[in-house]
Amino acid sequence: MKRIQTFLIVVVLFVLMLLSAQSTFAMTITNLTITLGCTGFSWAGTDGSGNYTIIADRDNTGSGMEAFTIEITDGAGTVIHQFTNQLASPGTYFDPDGSSAYNTGTPAFNPISYTWTSLAGNSLPAQVAYSTTGTCPGLPTFGGGSTGDDGPRPGPPFLPGDDRVNVEPWASVAIRCEGQEIHVYAIDGNSRGELALVATEAEIAAVDARPAVNTLIDSAGSIRLYRLTGGEFQVNAPSLPPEPAKEYVFIWDRCPVPPEEDTGGSNPSGTDPVIVNVFGLNQ
Repeated sequence: MKRIQTFLIVVVLFVLMLLSAQSTFAMTITNLTITLGCTGFSWAGTDGSGNYTIIADRDNTGSGMEAFTIEITDGAGTVIHQFTNQLASPGTYFDPDGSSAYNTGTPAFNPISYTWTSLAGNSLPAQVAYSTTGTCPGLPTFGGGSTGDDGPRPGPPFLPGDDRVNVEPWASVAIRCEGQEIHVYAIDGNSRGELALVATEAEIAAVDARPAVNTLIDSAGSIRLYRLTGGEFQVNAPSLPPEPAKEYVFIWDRCPVPPEEDTGGSNPSGTDPVIVNVFGLNQ
């Protein structure tokens, strides 16, 4: 009986080792160099013969093939190229130098990211086999600035053309002080805004100007407006793609925005601006 139990344990351990090895090792890419440009990309082998090597290591299709995808995105996470294929596994393949135009669009922001992924399937997880980044000279970097032949360089200020409080190009919401209210607009990946939250004068006044703990004033879905213990306001919202799981956070100290903080321009009178504290925060 003990021999049977020992044999079964050995078999189970062997199967677990096989499953572990299968889920750990995916397609291997070697001797590959990718150059990412403004309208397309090129690939080159560095093995001395002009080829790079692809080693298919696992069956993620259930039919003896390893499926993979090559995806290229710009700095905002927009997919500008996508290619999917599969190779018999196990197997070793050589691919010569080549080039291609982007097949779904062109980049609007730097950096440009190239990712070769062995797909999930057949109880196996997706695994990145190769990745790299590049830039298109002259394009703005997502979040501000631009990139030239000499690398990143400062860019012009982000001017959205409205009176939002949070003048940040990476913002997933636009926050506006409308009279005695705070309006929050949700911004999608195409820079379109939709009114998502309105905190009324009564809702704002219902929370102490300096509460003992950070206090929620209002919420709409995943967008939340707080009054902080120091008297400031804070908005939390999901970030823009490609990282919506992260939170965008913006803190400001009063509404309306004082003239010296307003992005609409300088104070033309040359005098010190008058700060109107409509929400009762003592300065």
